[in-house]
Amino acid sequence: MGHVRKEKIRKMSKILSIAFVVFTIFLSTSYCEDVITLTKSNFDSVVNREPIILVEFYAPWCGHCKKLAPEYEKAAGVLKKNDPYVPLAKVDATEEPDLGQRFGVSGYPTLKVFRNGQPSEYQGPRDADGIVKYMRKQAGPSSRSFDNAADVNKFLAQAQDVVVLGLFSDKNNAQYKSFSKTANELRDELLFVETTDASLLESYGVTNGVVLLQPQSFQSKQEVMSKSTTDLSSLSSWIKSNYLPLVGVLNSDTQERYDATGKAVLTLWANIDFKLDPKGSNYVANRLRKVAKEFEGQLVFSVADIRGDLAGALSQHGLSSSDLYAVTVKSALGGKFVFTGLTKQAANSFKADGLAEWVKEYLDGKVEPFLKSESVPAKSTVDGVTTLVAKTFDTEITQAGKPALIEFYAPWC
Repeated sequence: MGHVRKEKIRKMSKILSIAFVVFTIFLSTSYCEDVITLTKSNFDSVVNREPIILVEFYAPWCGHCKKLAPEYEKAAGVLKKNDPYVPLAKVDATEEPDLGQRFGVSGYPTLKVFRNGQPSEYQGPRDADGIVKYMRKQAGPSSRSFDNAADVNKFLAQAQDVVVLGLFSDKNNAQYKSFSKTANELRDELLFVETTDASLLESYGVTNGVVLLQPQSFQSKQEVMSKSTTDLSSLSSWIKSNYLPLVGVLNSDTQERYDATGKAVLTLWANIDFKLDPKGSNYVANRLRKVAKEFEGQLVFSVADIRGDLAGALSQHGLSSSDLYAVTVKSALGGKFVFTGLTKQAANSFKADGLAEWVKEYLDGKVEPFLKSESVPAKSTVDGVTTLVAKTFDTEITQAGKPALIEFYAPWC
């Protein structure tokens, strides 16, 4: 009898030991690493319980995934200590194809932000510092809440981008819920601020509504720098229809706003830092505003730092960031146009002479687009083969309406 009992105890101990080892392995692969490993069996339980979590869908053979891996792991280690904690997780989509299909994964790596179980596309950088910065912003409130006018005004004075200011009598009404929902949707694009300060409601003349404010450093008497509404039923659409001023700053943060207009974008490039030199910025923008008022609604006007984060686009127009000024137009279809009437002038004496006339010619279709093209051959067709260059492609191919077999080649190939 004692022998049987000892044998049962021995077997039970062995089973518990195995279970402990399995559980330990599970913890080490799923939870003890800085990056949580997700599978079909634990995905919903982990993701749905977290207020926010970043999930990477990857393939072990993917080169981009291998490059991201150490950055992702480093970011996870930092965010693990963040307050609030922001977990990072990963899914091997080759082992978990159902999860990949469920969330529309078509390439690797694909990163998605899950907020209370609801996915959205990750639109941040792919380096550790960038991931940390982006996810900290995601984890914070989508709208900054201030109790008094002084704090709101201080925030507005320092803002370098358009601000959506929510003004509410209380935060228990339908308008506030619409505001909060929109702030969460557009948190990556805009700054949202909210307050119930009675003095601000009175000074703006708005209760349970929003005011759209352009940066104070970019204020001008030549245009309305604030707009308001109390109809918050379609707030996101209203914001996107009104957040571009007559002349705004074009940079990597605002580029999508301009591209989304579906209109041609005229840009005055100037050797001015629009954040550090508000006086110089307004000097240049005011001269462009005079032209923009004449053609408002027909195309969109912007200013950009000629040596800033979009300077690379200048080469597409045959221009260089070494110039003091340049004026370009990018059509809605991507055509490139250059105003050639600018003279070399000192940075403090810019003039837009002739620009209005040129814009009119552009709108009338009288301005030739800039094309990076070789010279047109003296004899383009030899032995039945036609040599095409950028300047002749449309007339020979697009407008000809005839089928053609084209070889695109490189001379050094």
